[in-house]
Amino acid sequence: MSQDTQTKHAFEHTAKMEKEAREEALVEDATNAAALKADNHTGQENMRPVGGDLIEATEIKDVYGLLPNWHKDELRRLSVVSRGTRLIQGEVFCDLRTPDRGELVAHGEEEVHDELLVPKKAVDYEIWNKLIGKSIPT
Repeated sequence: MSQDTQTKHAFEHTAKMEKEAREEALVEDATNAAALKADNHTGQENMRPVGGDLIEATEIKDVYGLLPNWHKDELRRLSVVSRGTRLIQGEVFCDLRTPDRGELVAHGEEEVHDELLVPKKAVDYEIWNKLIGKSIPT
């Protein structure tokens, strides 16, 4: 076998091995991503994580009855977590149905059902303080 043929075979073998390694890495990445998204042990594999699943409070009829003294501009500054969303551990919320309970901290195993949860990180401090009943210094 000539030197050129040996070099060509070595190059093809190396290219084939690198391609197989990339394919294995892609399969491993997909497996890891699936494992991170699903939690088969707690039954949360079909729940949506909190984040982009927020609804403006003005779109929910019940909000007007729960916060009758709030101006519509204030209600526009409130976002509510949509039904079926899994809460992230450590996130802070206020339930519009029971605002007197104050701040609620998620354990990471809850799913939103009939609650009207407002995430603290989604509102400014003035609205949050009004929501949980803290007076705002003037």
